[in-house]
Amino acid sequence: MIKKILFFAVTFFFVASLFAQEDELRNKESLSKVGEGLPNGWTTGGTFGLNLDQLLIINPRAGAGDNKFGFGGNVGFFGTYKKDRFVWDNTFNLQETFQRLGRSQGGLIGGNPFQKTIDMLEFFTKPGYAITADEKWYAAIEAGLQSQLFKTFAGAYLKDATNLNADPISAFFSPAAITITPGVEWRPNANFSLLVSPIAVRMLIVANEDIADDYVLDADGNFVGSVHGNPIAGFDPLTGAAIGVESMDFQLGAAAKAKYQNTFLNDRISFATTAYTYYNYLGGAGDKNLPIFEWTTNTGFNIYKGLSLNLLTGLYYDYNKLVSKDYDADTGNFRVQGAHGAMFTEQILITYSKIFGAEKKE
Repeated sequence: MIKKILFFAVTFFFVASLFAQEDELRNKESLSKVGEGLPNGWTTGGTFGLNLDQLLIINPRAGAGDNKFGFGGNVGFFGTYKKDRFVWDNTFNLQETFQRLGRSQGGLIGGNPFQKTIDMLEFFTKPGYAITADEKWYAAIEAGLQSQLFKTFAGAYLKDATNLNADPISAFFSPAAITITPGVEWRPNANFSLLVSPIAVRMLIVANEDIADDYVLDADGNFVGSVHGNPIAGFDPLTGAAIGVESMDFQLGAAAKAKYQNTFLNDRISFATTAYTYYNYLGGAGDKNLPIFEWTTNTGFNIYKGLSLNLLTGLYYDYNKLVSKDYDADTGNFRVQGAHGAMFTEQILITYSKIFGAEKKE
C-alpha cells in the first residue's frame, strides 16, 4: 500500500516539475496571454431558485385526499479571482425542499410536522497556478465540505413525530465529508476542466454520538453496517448497543473531478455538469472499497433576462452509505432498509441568476 502511494506521489511531482521547466522556457509568451480567458480580478455571481406546491381541501369527499404544502429552493454562489497566472475558484450551494402532508393541527401528535425531501450543503475552494505557457495546465489544490443543514428524525421529519424523545437520524456535520485534493488540473478552454490527484484526503465525519452509533440489520438480523458509513464493528445482541463505533473515517486515495458548462441556441439553453470519483487506498479489498461516484447536472431554459426554468439532477454512489429501496405505496414505507446502491435526486425550479465581475481584457 505504501509503495502504491509513493509511486503515485513521485509520478505526480515528476510531471509537475516537467511542466515547471517548460514554463520557465516560455515565460515571456505566457505573460503575453494575460487577459485572455478569465479576466483579472474578481468575477462573482449567484443563483436563486424557488419551487412552491400547495393544495387546500375543505370538507373533503371520500378519497379526495388531504392538504399539502411544499416549498424549497436552491441557492448558489460562486467567486473566481484571477491575478495573472493565479486562479482561485470558490463555490457554495444549498439545496432544500420541505413538505407537509395533511393537517398542521390535531391528531395524536399535534398534526403532521414538515418533512425534508432534500437537504444538501456544499462548499468548495480551489486555488491554482498555471504551470505551462498556454495556461491550460495548473497545479491546484481543492478543499471541500459536503453536509446537510437541518436536523432530521425518522420518516425525514424535522421534529420527532413520535413524541418519544427519539434521537435524530442526521444533522449538520452528521454526516459530513471533508476533502483535500492536491493535483494537476487541465483547462483546455473556458468550458471544461479536469482535476486529477493521486494523493487525495477524504474524511467522513459523524459528529453527533447518538447518530454515529446507528446501524442497520438485514431481514435475518445480520449486521449490515453503519447508517452513514462511519466505522462500526458490530452490535451486542443482548443490549442492541453498537460496538467499536468511530465518529470519523480517515481515507487516503486517488480522486478525479471533471466539470463542463456551456450554452446553446443563442444562450437559450444552459448546461452544467460535474462528475467526481474517489478510490480509497486504505479501504481494503472487496465490494466495500468500490470507488465513490457523484454526478450532478443543471440544465436551464432561459425565460427572460436571467430568469430560467432549471432541472437539477444528482446521482450518488458510495457502497458504505446505505440507501432504502423498493418503495411500497400502500404502506408509505420502503420494503428494504439499509441496502447498498445509488441515490438519485431530481428537482425543477424557477431560477434567477446574476453575474458580476471585472471586464475581460481585449
